[in-house]
Amino acid sequence: MEQNLKNDIVAYLKSKYEYHCLVGEKLVPVGKLKSEDVHFLPDMFIPEINVPIESTSDKERDDKYMQAGYLPMVIVKKNLKVDVHMYIDIFLDFHKKWRAAKI
Repeated sequence: MEQNLKNDIVAYLKSKYEYHCLVGEKLVPVGKLKSEDVHFLPDMFIPEINVPIESTSDKERDDKYMQAGYLPMVIVKKNLKVDVHMYIDIFLDFHKKWRAAKI
């Protein structure tokens, strides 16, 4: 993910939602492989709502996140049909409903 896009996401989450964004700091447990714990290190992580942010599409990874109880926000700039701020707003609204088991 481009640094200017990361900076934009961090600033937007902070200014509109008062969320923090950890960049490359949060290990997310997603399961076990034999007796070893398996963790992912997402590009970014929103600790207030436990949302990993990834910059690449990977269905298998996303399925593992969801099995572990996380709904990842996947931001691939070239695939966005709206601007990144609108995408974040839409995702966070969906995430709120998903957490409340309304979806």
